[in-house]
Amino acid sequence: MLQKYSDIIAEQEKTGFIERIDESASSSSIVHNILHQHVMKESSTTPILIVYDCSCKQSPGKPSLTYCLESTPPVLNDLTSILLRFCLHRYAVSTDIEKALLHVGLHEKDRDATRFLWLSDPSDPEYP
Repeated sequence: MLQKYSDIIAEQEKTGFIERIDESASSSSIVHNILHQHVMKESSTTPILIVYDCSCKQSPGKPSLTYCLESTPPVLNDLTSILLRFCLHRYAVSTDIEKALLHVGLHEKDRDATRFLWLSDPSDPEYP
C-alpha cells in the first residue's frame, strides 16, 4: 500500500500537480502542513485516492485552511437546471474528469499553506 501511495505522489510531482520544496530555503509566508490519507475505491482506474484534510487545525487557537478560504456563492450550475437541460435535448454527453481538482493552481505566495509531508524513500520509512 505504501508503494502504491508513493507511486501516486511521484506521478503528481512528475505531472506538475505538486512540487518538492527546498527545506533550507526560508519562507516569508505562512507554512502549514496538511494531513493526508488514502481511501480505497472499487475502481479500475483509481483504486487509491489521496484525501487531504484541510479542516485540520495546526493548533487549537489557529483556524483551519478550510476556514480561511474565501467563501463565495457556488459558481457551478445547480442540479435542477442541469437535469432539465439533460432532458430537453436528444443527445447527452457524460465524462469522467480525471484529476480535475489537481488542475487547480495556487498563487505562489499561498503554496506554503498547502504543504504535506511524504517519505523520500517509501521502502525505508526511517529515511527522511
